Amino acid sequence: MVLTFILAIILLLAWRKGYHNGLLRTFIRLIGRVLIWVVALLFAHRLGAWLLTSFFTGTTAQYGVTSMPDVAKDTALQFMTSGIAFGVITMIGYFILRSVENGVNFLNHIPVIGWVNRLLGGLLNIGIIYVLLFFVLQIFQTWQVPWWQNQLTSSDFAQWILTQTPFLSNEIYQWWIAQA
Repeated sequence: MVLTFILAIILLLAWRKGYHNGLLRTFIRLIGRVLIWVVALLFAHRLGAWLLTSFFTGTTAQYGVTSMPDVAKDTALQFMTSGIAFGVITMIGYFILRSVENGVNFLNHIPVIGWVNRLLGGLLNIGIIYVLLFFVLQIFQTWQVPWWQNQLTSSDFAQWILTQTPFLSNEIYQWWIAQA
């Protein structure tokens, strides 16, 4: 019951945000964020290496956890500078994206076009958040916490999202489990 309520509120807020932004702005935000993350992932290591040699020579760092994968041992400083670079790239990217988004906001103020743009923006944002919720529920359905499992199994809406989402419900197991 609680999970159903939370999912419904999230989708309602997604509609509201998408309706407020409109189709074009929501679409630009989606594509822009994906592009920013790809660019940040591609260039964070290079920029981090440059930061390391330019500003952090002679500095030491260590991880705060005791269990670390072998590939990450003795790389705390490199990890930190790559993380800083990732943050800088995403911040600059979001600043640019916000400027582009604000440039198309005028569409919402045109009488008929604005209404259609807002309506389709609401629908697109619901779709985006629905897919995100699907992946979150898929990942956390294996979380063995009794309260969560009770909420998940007793929520018809959550079960419907997990089992009836077109294409994704069947394919996700092939993507994440099947061997190549």
